[in-house]
Amino acid sequence: MRSLSLSLLALAATLSPVHATRRWRDKVSHAVFFGDSFTDQSRSHSIDNGTYPGRYYETIYPPDDPAANGRVAWPRYFGLQTGLPYENYAVGGAVCSHELTPGFTVPAVSGGQLAWFVQYHVLANATHNQPPKLDIRGSETLAIVWIGTNDLGAHSLLAPNPREGSSFWPNAPPLSPAVPPIAPGNDNATTMLDLVDCQLGSLWKLWDYGVRNFLVLSTIPLHLTPLYSITDEPTIYWPEPHDGASWHRQMFQNANSLNDLMRVSIRDAQKEMSRKGGRIEFFDTYKFFQELYISPQNYFNGTAPVNVTGHCRQCPNATWTMCGIGDCTWEERDSFMWWDELHPSEQTGRLLAKEIAKKLDGTSVY
Repeated sequence: MRSLSLSLLALAATLSPVHATRRWRDKVSHAVFFGDSFTDQSRSHSIDNGTYPGRYYETIYPPDDPAANGRVAWPRYFGLQTGLPYENYAVGGAVCSHELTPGFTVPAVSGGQLAWFVQYHVLANATHNQPPKLDIRGSETLAIVWIGTNDLGAHSLLAPNPREGSSFWPNAPPLSPAVPPIAPGNDNATTMLDLVDCQLGSLWKLWDYGVRNFLVLSTIPLHLTPLYSITDEPTIYWPEPHDGASWHRQMFQNANSLNDLMRVSIRDAQKEMSRKGGRIEFFDTYKFFQELYISPQNYFNGTAPVNVTGHCRQCPNATWTMCGIGDCTWEERDSFMWWDELHPSEQTGRLLAKEIAKKLDGTSVY
């Protein structure tokens, strides 16, 4: 079954979390990533700079181009941990679908990002004598999807955009109008079920092309980020007045609602995929980030005291042109859970990559 039904809501409270119980690593020889700025290394910058990443795009690493975490995004560390070759199609600012949560005009997971994969590995192999087909072993390919932060947050489900048609980001594409409001007679308002259907629908598209292994990362506890904390102070991502306490509560509810529904939908998809020789797993990023937040002394090892409430990157007066003034030092970076008001730090990414590698080995509790 490729769509959710309302009966899933009744099951959400009774099903236990989905965890890996068997070793997976030996059956995977290739990984592909889809997502947003939590995963993107340099695609969003290529778009912003006018060099739209097409067929021959190559990832650019520091010092030439840092990721949104200030340096190297976590897929690079995943590759080092597992030894697996990988491709990263994630784009900063992405959502699952522009039809559900319009935002920046960067490729969405269900649209442009999947189209890149098809362009690279399917369409490029078609000839006048042979139809398009996957040029890598689908049975050994692992698709890793981590999306939801931009779908749930500012400019989207959380709050309407106060500056429609303009952007807070220099040289970025303009913002689209906010999500259709929930009002009597409006059947176009986006729901959590829509977001879940979008994520699972994207995986089934990959399935139709031959991919047989999937790992879905849950949304993190966004209410713990500096952006969605209780404070009303302006941030670089929302330099406008807002009700911080209300945002804090709403992001807690949004993330938990989406994650609970994703667990149920993946449980359902597991049954169908396993019958057909595939596999799908859920990684509880929410619980993992909670562990980092509660016991930071076990994970962060920079020269400064561990810090899970502040952030390394500083932009005084919530002004982009002032970013970098007062940043933590290189030696202090690994003390921080967050790089800026929204993005996890590089050290957090290293820890995530290590835990995802354990997931493939069947030893992760998440």
